[in-house]
Amino acid sequence: MSMTISTHLHRRRFVLQSVTGTLLLPTLASLASGTEANPSQRPIKNSEHSDPRRFVAVGNLLGFQQKHFFPQEPGKGYKDTALLKPLLANRDKFTVYRGLDHGLRGGHFAVHTFLSGVLHHESKNRHDGNMTLDQYLADK
Repeated sequence: MSMTISTHLHRRRFVLQSVTGTLLLPTLASLASGTEANPSQRPIKNSEHSDPRRFVAVGNLLGFQQKHFFPQEPGKGYKDTALLKPLLANRDKFTVYRGLDHGLRGGHFAVHTFLSGVLHHESKNRHDGNMTLDQYLADK
């Protein structure tokens, strides 16, 4: 009987490790840099800047603490906030926008509207389907 339990545990561990490894595979490509990175996966450089352009969206719909993220003062001279402190080394390379909430409500049932502001049942009536902000920026 102990033989069966031991075999069962080893198979379970193997499956869990395999699943974990599989889930991590997409992130490994982003760790490569320079010549190691796949050229077709490299970020497109903006003609005005030498650095690649990036887009990060943070949704307050998932319990995000706005008061610890958004500065009180507008402009580049804002006072650092608790959640922006880890980004201080890159402060001159990013912009924080506030007040872009589209007003749709629904908790987890409306999470798909985060970057589009379009409910699923309304997307078929839109000329672009349900294009999200990140998809729009990627096409630019």
